[in-house]
Amino acid sequence: MEARLVIFVGFVALALIINTALIFAMYKALAALSAKIEETTRKFEASAEVKEWIPKMLTASESAVKATQSLKDQIAGLEPTIERIQTSYAKSLEKTDVRFDLACRAVNFMVDTADRYITWPIRHVGSAAAGLKGVISFIRGSENGGNARSRPRR
Repeated sequence: MEARLVIFVGFVALALIINTALIFAMYKALAALSAKIEETTRKFEASAEVKEWIPKMLTASESAVKATQSLKDQIAGLEPTIERIQTSYAKSLEKTDVRFDLACRAVNFMVDTADRYITWPIRHVGSAAAGLKGVISFIRGSENGGNARSRPRR
């Protein structure tokens, strides 16, 4: 039991040492970064060019705000025109759809009519031919003794 306790205390001590080293390393890295940021800020504040540059950037920023507002107002003014164009386009599409539907119906009607006029005689000629064939077989059958399927006499 003592050996397990000694091993456990050893691992806890090792973890404590590693965590302390990591925290110290992070402290040193962040301290160095903070020092660099502070030095850069001092240089930035002391520079005469930067002091001249800040008002110019302010002027440019204000100009950009005015231009953006002007563009926003122009686009807002175009919205009724765009809505009117969309409405007109939608109406044109509806009219085109109706006309296309009517054209399709007319083509279907013409095809059906042509089909009837072309196939009607063929159907009736076929019916007449079948009827004529039946009459001919009836006549042959009566010539052969009343049975159309009887054998011819020798």
